[in-house]
Parts: sequence; C-alpha cells; structure tokens
Amino acid sequence: DLLSSTRQRQPKPTWLPAEQMISPATVLMEPAFHAKEITLTLEIPRDLPLVWADAEKMHQVFVNILANALAATQPHGTVSIIVGARAASPDELDRGRLVTDTMSRLVVTIEVRDTGCGMPEADVQKAFEPFFTTKAIGTGTGLGLFLSRETVVAHGGNLLLESQTGRGTTVTVTLPGLMAESTRVTERV
Repeated sequence: DLLSSTRQRQPKPTWLPAEQMISPATVLMEPAFHAKEITLTLEIPRDLPLVWADAEKMHQVFVNILANALAATQPHGTVSIIVGARAASPDELDRGRLVTDTMSRLVVTIEVRDTGCGMPEADVQKAFEPFFTTKAIGTGTGLGLFLSRETVVAHGGNLLLESQTGRGTTVTVTLPGLMAESTRVTERV
C-alpha cells in the first residue's frame, strides 16, 4: 500500500550543534520567503546543549515545516525560528534515553512560529494523520507533518502543533540535548 512506501530509512543521529541542524534548511528556504516578502528570522543563542540529530533527516523535517509556514503566511508576514533549551520532563527523558544513553537532563526546543492564517482546532487534531491536508487539491500530499513527526519521534523527541485561525501556527520540535563543557543552561536534577 501507499503508506508503507513512505517508510524512510531509520535516522543515524549524532550529537551536533543546533545551528548545524537548522541553518541549512533556512538557507535553502530563504529565497522563497524573500520572493513572497515574508520575514524569516532565526534565533539561536550561544552555549546551547548539543542536539541528538541526523542532520539530513532533520533537514527534511525543517524544510517541510518551513514550506508549510511559507504557504500559510501572507506577504509582509513573519516566520520566526526560535531555538532554546530547558530541563527535560520525565516523559521527555524516558523518550530520549530510549535512543541515546548519553542524554543530559535537557531538551533542545525549536519553535517555528508563523503569522499565517492558522488552522481551526478540528484541522489541528487531524494534522498528523497520513494524507490529511489543508492545501488545495494537487498542491499537498498530506504526508509532510505525518512523516516529520515520525522522524522526530525516531530521534527520541516530539513534534507539537498549536494553531489559531487568523493568528498563525507554532510548530515545536523537541529533541534530546547533551550538555557540552561550555554550555551554560541550568539543568534541573
């Protein structure tokens, strides 16, 4: 069946700087944002923990998320990517430690916020279902968010979607973090 043909290779993650995971997708997508007169911003603080990621697989995730934000945002709107770190919840720690035993008690969060049209709650509830799309016939497969979430979960992380009609959408990717020697994020024990 078609759904089984979407099965991707398992990720081969390693510890890497968040910028190395996110920047290639923003560089690739920036010309499309510029052409549509949408402001694209990226905020990556210094001294973040390393992130557990397969750079190629996460590139696909962020290109998909950014493409959705681009499609939903009108000219002169804004799409912001905000990267941060925080203490992991017990569930996040359990998920992360299923894929890596070297995870600190931290997660790296990547929020993609747009000022686009947003989605009604009924669509938000279906957004991760395979083949569900809010795009016009012929312009969306309905597999982007489904496959993106599958990829993030395979990394020991999570992908959440919040949206309000007329106000925009925020997609939050949470991945395991590793405290590097120079990292200054407070870890909750």
